[in-house]
Amino acid sequence: MYRKGNVKSSRLSLEEKESCFNRNREMLDIIQFIGKGFIIRKQLFYFMYLIYNTNTHNANTMIGDLLNHGLLIKKEIRKTKTCCYVFTKFTTSRYKGTTSRNVSSVILNNPKIWGNIFRLEYIINVVIPKMEQQNITICIESIIDYMENNFITPFYKENQMSIYNLYVLFDKIFPNAINSKPFMDDYNKCVADAYIHTQNFLSCEPKEGFEHCLQVKNEIERDKKSYTTTSSVLQNYYNLYNFVSNNFFFESRVYEEDYVLEDDTIEKRKVIEIGMFDKNLNLQLDKVYGQATLILLMLHRYFGYYPYIKLHIYSCMQEQIKAMKQREKECSYDSDYSQRTLRKEFYFQKYQLPKQYWENISVEYIYYPLIEKYTL
Repeated sequence: MYRKGNVKSSRLSLEEKESCFNRNREMLDIIQFIGKGFIIRKQLFYFMYLIYNTNTHNANTMIGDLLNHGLLIKKEIRKTKTCCYVFTKFTTSRYKGTTSRNVSSVILNNPKIWGNIFRLEYIINVVIPKMEQQNITICIESIIDYMENNFITPFYKENQMSIYNLYVLFDKIFPNAINSKPFMDDYNKCVADAYIHTQNFLSCEPKEGFEHCLQVKNEIERDKKSYTTTSSVLQNYYNLYNFVSNNFFFESRVYEEDYVLEDDTIEKRKVIEIGMFDKNLNLQLDKVYGQATLILLMLHRYFGYYPYIKLHIYSCMQEQIKAMKQREKECSYDSDYSQRTLRKEFYFQKYQLPKQYWENISVEYIYYPLIEKYTL
């Protein structure tokens, strides 16, 4: 059994902490590679049983050991009794191969917690069943590999190095993108941003070729100033950083799908699936259709054609989903076009998406009962 309060790891010897780290490595690996430094209790227990066949009693024993040795701290979420287990600096430092002094504490806020819970629930509901259908052995490495190979990207974050890695993966998944000047410009700008970040925080020397990337970055920043509105800048320069910072992620490669037209002929459509977690618990039409339009324009710049986007919005608020579906059907008067249009179509017009591609965006709302399931 573990103590009520959290234990400071500094009170224990290095040997005691190292021994605790090693004997509980399986659980810590799940929190590190799946939870990214923190995880709620029920989801942790799910992955422990799925991957290691660890029952609840043994999982509780491991948690108690980690808490008592100061490798984890326990926090309650949203003033409920739902527990969230968080790495201490010592544990983080072991995975980064440095000392506790050189790492930051895991800082939590509501959007970060909700994003993590959504991501793990997505892996449970979508990724694991797909892997099981393909008879893939479930382990931490196979989950991560499956997601990377199938271009499922909810792990990428809005920082320079993570976005750089997403551009590298995009280039690997879609090798023809290298022939697109807009893609290569955004890629080179991202490289420049990542190197500047590395120089500022790690005092590293830039690699060869950095000067070209910096030149591209400066040209993009200069060209942006020629546009007079924010919407026109986004229309022409929306990139993967904007994509990730607005909580979107890729759910698939581009694939072909047969679509039956009104005359019963079959059309081959190039489709890509994209997801968004409503981690702010505040769905808005602008967030959904405004961003979807910008994503489609970005993919057109990168691919040279307009793919069909299947956008999945994951929400834990049923009433919000109902309200969004209702708003989609509402009309408003557009003075510029002297006509009534569906509210969602306002964003197609705002960002000048050619009308023949308005049907390239379809939205599906998917309800995850997280509040009820995890007592949040």
